[in-house]
Amino acid sequence: MLVAAASLAALASCGKCSCSGPADPEAEVRATMQTIQAAAATRRVSILKDHISEDYRDPDGRDRQALAGLLTFHYMRHRSHHVLAMVREVVMDGDEDARVEAYAALAGQKINAPADLANMSANLFHFTFFLRKEDGDWRCIRTAWERAIATDFL
Repeated sequence: MLVAAASLAALASCGKCSCSGPADPEAEVRATMQTIQAAAATRRVSILKDHISEDYRDPDGRDRQALAGLLTFHYMRHRSHHVLAMVREVVMDGDEDARVEAYAALAGQKINAPADLANMSANLFHFTFFLRKEDGDWRCIRTAWERAIATDFL
């Protein structure tokens, strides 16, 4: 459950891009990540769900509905929920698919900067998100994750 919450929090750092001018797929992916990050920080599961593909499947067999339910449960259970999310790399595979490497830290207290992680108890994760452009919006179709360490955030 914690991994699911961290997953979308990190993904937050994919949907509609209000970019004007010529489309830049990488910029659209990064803008989507920012939208998701804001939704995760404010516990807006409906916005997070909008950024999960109907085709989503994770390594634990969760689909879109199961992930949304898990996020709702997580937010209800953890009233104090603070996230630090960092996108390290966006790799485009054409104009319709992307891979995003990101890190997320979840803690019961505010995380002001990566350096704060050395002095607090937080759950740290490295995520690989696979995104696809569907009907003009970037949505997550799959994730992979592993534990991270504080120095990964520096």
